[in-house]
Amino acid sequence: MVAKTAGCILVLTATTAWGAKAACELGQCYEQARQLELLMVRLRSEMLYARTCLGDVFLSLEKEFPDPFSKWMSQMCREMEKRQGTAFFEIWRDSVTDCLADSGLLEKDRIRLSDLGSQLGEADLEIQIRAIDLYLEEFRRSMEEMRKEMKNKQKLFRCMGIMSGLFITVFLI
Repeated sequence: MVAKTAGCILVLTATTAWGAKAACELGQCYEQARQLELLMVRLRSEMLYARTCLGDVFLSLEKEFPDPFSKWMSQMCREMEKRQGTAFFEIWRDSVTDCLADSGLLEKDRIRLSDLGSQLGEADLEIQIRAIDLYLEEFRRSMEEMRKEMKNKQKLFRCMGIMSGLFITVFLI
């Protein structure tokens, strides 16, 4: 009887922990999106107010943000120094694909971010700032949707963890 009770407690604990872990991972995805938003605001500010060239902006942002964004900025900086005839938008697109694939950002947000590169680096400053503003507006809308979904899914994952543990426990008894 003691073994059955201990087994039931272990099963219930494990499934509850699984639900909590899944809910936590959703929260981390949202936090990654917030970091990207901050990075883009800083990029915009550096370009608009400091009039810093993109290579120097990437170098400065690399030190301010955690991975995977610091890795992304570092790769952008390195590739821009090489620049062996490669267009800026290709460097941007490739580095977004390489560095942010496992970032937890939604696929549509990574695609939108990748597309932003076609409007940066080559156009005049005003067009680049407008492109970043438009991107930020769309991204904030996406983050709001993500936040609403996240709350519901987090509750669902926690409940599923507990309920599956209870179901397995009842099944075992």
